[in-house]
Amino acid sequence: MVQFSEEQKKDAVIELCTREVSAAAVADRMGTSRGVLYKWKNELLGKENKKAMKKSGKREIPDDKDDKMELDILKKATEIVKKAWASTSGI
Repeated sequence: MVQFSEEQKKDAVIELCTREVSAAAVADRMGTSRGVLYKWKNELLGKENKKAMKKSGKREIPDDKDDKMELDILKKATEIVKKAWASTSGI
């Protein structure tokens, strides 16, 4: 069984969340399954936080390691999406 570092998991979740490629493509590149990717996503972002983000769209300042990691992932995903949007919209 292949062991993945937290950084590898975090990078895969960012790639999954930005949807630049399919979940299957991310899984293939990582050498794992789509199910594992979604498991990592739930572990890193948490099911409750995912629901809260959809409802309010607001985030609180993180006060522990897990919240900080989640915020880092979301910030990176936002940067990637903004860059992709800018490159396709001609800005």
